[in-house]
Amino acid sequence: MEEVNRRRCAPLAYVGRCERHCGMDASKTFYESCTWNGVTYRPLTTRMDKRNLYKCGDGI
Repeated sequence: MEEVNRRRCAPLAYVGRCERHCGMDASKTFYESCTWNGVTYRPLTTRMDKRNLYKCGDGI
């Protein structure tokens, strides 16, 4: 079943800045929906905790 679904989904493609294609949720903290070529999609949202960000010399 997973293989069938994978074949139906096109690969991710960059279409430009989110502000041009997406609408914010009521809290204005993430995108609620994005539209491209007349089709509306749910956006892929990734959140990172600041504690998981490392920089050179921080001992990790």
